[in-house]
Amino acid sequence: MKFETTQYVRSHGKQPKGRGSWAFEFDTWIDAAGVDHFETAVEPETVMVFSPGSMLLTEAKGWFKREHGARVAASTYVEVMP
Repeated sequence: MKFETTQYVRSHGKQPKGRGSWAFEFDTWIDAAGVDHFETAVEPETVMVFSPGSMLLTEAKGWFKREHGARVAASTYVEVMP
């Protein structure tokens, strides 16, 4: 999984860093219950999740990988939202 910052940079004019409440958006075929819908869905679901409270971006990425990594394929881009 790769974290992409294009939308954040476009909005803020700089790379994301520091402490804050972070939002991540990704496309997935796997629902919250862990069921894979690749064979039945027409297109993937777009999901946005928010970090629990204020944390450093590095901490937020670690939290995201632990909590949502199973729903994101290794080659998928996860967008850090503005």
